[in-house]
Amino acid sequence: MATQLDGPLPPDTDYRRAYMAAIIVVTVIAIMVAWLRMYTRIVLSKNVWWDDWIMFLGTFLTIVTNAILTRAFELGLGRHIYYVPEAQIPDCFKWLWVAEPTNLFALYTVRLSIALFFLRLIPTHHKRNRRIIWASIWALTISDIYVSINYFIQYRPIQKVWRPAIPGKCLSDSVYAAAPWVYQAVSILADIALMSIPILMFRGLNLPLRTKIGVIALCCLGVFTCAIAVVKTALLPALFDHQNEDKTWSLAQLCFWAQMEICTGMICGSLPCLKPLYRQIRGGTTIPSQQSSSYGSGFKGTIWTSRAEIEAPGANVLISLEDRSRSEDSILPRRLQRDDLEFRLNGRQQSAGESSFPKNVLPTASILRTTQLDIRSESVRKP
Repeated sequence: MATQLDGPLPPDTDYRRAYMAAIIVVTVIAIMVAWLRMYTRIVLSKNVWWDDWIMFLGTFLTIVTNAILTRAFELGLGRHIYYVPEAQIPDCFKWLWVAEPTNLFALYTVRLSIALFFLRLIPTHHKRNRRIIWASIWALTISDIYVSINYFIQYRPIQKVWRPAIPGKCLSDSVYAAAPWVYQAVSILADIALMSIPILMFRGLNLPLRTKIGVIALCCLGVFTCAIAVVKTALLPALFDHQNEDKTWSLAQLCFWAQMEICTGMICGSLPCLKPLYRQIRGGTTIPSQQSSSYGSGFKGTIWTSRAEIEAPGANVLISLEDRSRSEDSILPRRLQRDDLEFRLNGRQQSAGESSFPKNVLPTASILRTTQLDIRSESVRKP
């Protein structure tokens, strides 16, 4: 036994295997969803951008973090310290310390990817929403740097983290505790801010209520990440309770929910991008744009319609180009009304020399065989 407790010992409850199994399962699901996102963006939509690459980077940081944390669980995290072999305790806390920096960076990449995804979705003239996103990005970046610096200078020498008996210096409790609390507060506020973006964006669209709720709910999946961040914040006092010697037990839940926050954020941040893959599985057809992408700069995404619609005689798929960004095809339904960023079918035959296409709308039936689209504000008449 590692240490002795005044009074009777708690029962030898060991949740290590349960924690490790849950972390591994959720990690595998999150990685698969994020990699399917990359497949969708690169192969189907052909509009991969920074938000996708940053989430892709986050998958590798998550794998490294959870592999390190799994080792800490193997060495005793999740079991009462009184039953952990004394020789394993320093190694357990050492691996726990090593996992923290990669955990911070993995969570940062997930939140940054979600913020950039909304940034590419919002047209440039929606300045209020874009300011909210940029403010969130800068707040997350500064808080992440602050807590990282605090983490590396908390003890001198750093070995004192897992071997407290070593002579050295450490930060005062108030200074050390300030960084995690600030970090958690900023994270929760950023989650709330990012969740407000879809509501502000889509509430004014002229859509059926059920469709509008579905679109907003799809983009607001981050509510689960925010909820887990709140749970993690509630468990944060265990990190500063120096009176509690049973650290292998008290810190287990905090470490577990930290990984759930990353994986849940990765899943919620990637699911809205899988609509093209979903349509392909259902038998739809993709018509990828060949243009390079730039956020908030007009339509540069994937034109989605079913094969039956494309091959229907006399059918023209009309695409409103106004205020359209390149990620909206992964989110918005195909059938919307004009001026609400929508796809529209017009089955009427056009007489020679006449055109009923509204302003700023292109008939895709005339350009499906082109290899590059150069879209401008002028109207295009179907030949």
